[in-house]
Amino acid sequence: MKLKYITAFLFCFVLLTSYQNDSCNCDYTKNYYQLVYQAEIHYLSDEFSEAYALLKKAESNCGGLLNQEEINEPRIMAECCMRLGKEKEAIHYLKSYVDHGMKLSNVESSDIFAPLKKNPEWKNLVVYASAANAALDKKINKELREEIIQMKIADQKVRQKPINWQVAQKTDSLNEIRIKEIIKQYGYPNADLIGPSTWESRTDITVMLMHFNDTTYFKPVLLDFIRKGQADPNLLANMIDSRLRFAGQYSYGIYDNVDSTQIKDFHKIDERRMAIGLPPFKLRKKKMEILRKKYPGLFKN
Repeated sequence: MKLKYITAFLFCFVLLTSYQNDSCNCDYTKNYYQLVYQAEIHYLSDEFSEAYALLKKAESNCGGLLNQEEINEPRIMAECCMRLGKEKEAIHYLKSYVDHGMKLSNVESSDIFAPLKKNPEWKNLVVYASAANAALDKKINKELREEIIQMKIADQKVRQKPINWQVAQKTDSLNEIRIKEIIKQYGYPNADLIGPSTWESRTDITVMLMHFNDTTYFKPVLLDFIRKGQADPNLLANMIDSRLRFAGQYSYGIYDNVDSTQIKDFHKIDERRMAIGLPPFKLRKKKMEILRKKYPGLFKN
């Protein structure tokens, strides 16, 4: 058992260290994101064959599936496989899921995956998941992770009422300088670098980016990361639209309560959104409508 764990650990470590380099050869804005958004709509509509086919295409285009925080592609694919009677493939995608730093415990209590526990490969999956989590824990930069968490805490602390805007602006300026340094030294601080977000520790830097001033620097830098599949497509849109709030005219329509009259050059919105990896405006609205009908409890005020 110990030898099996060590072998699994070494395999996971090699897989994790090579994953990010493999993804850089694909332009995700052209070959990945739109397929995944369409797949997600089919998945939420219980059209599992269609979702499976689209995710397969995205995977083929870019050499693997990402694990975007709002989507969790490997988990969706594993569920589609279960729905379609493809248990062997489901195990493959659950391995991909834990390779991205996710816990097998997140899914093993789901009724969808219950039949897998009778599969002879389940015990091997449990061993693999434990090794994958341990490999990622050794690989990530824990010191940087904690620094970013503390920066986010400072970002929110200075915005507690009554707000001292001089202190807030100084904090934002220091955070902006440090994030630029981090990007220059390490690249984008994603899950590969600092580990995935958890309920206890949110590592996503979107909130901080929304308070930074130097969009001239961040626009091309973030877009490059998005194209390489290394940063969430929502990052850039959130940064830009959050700065346009007070003007009341948005570029990307990221807020659910914004309609076409509040969006600059609305006839070109899908062109702008898709260029930075976002779904078309109406597709995003459709997703939210499906979610509200399917999970009404999540949208109660």
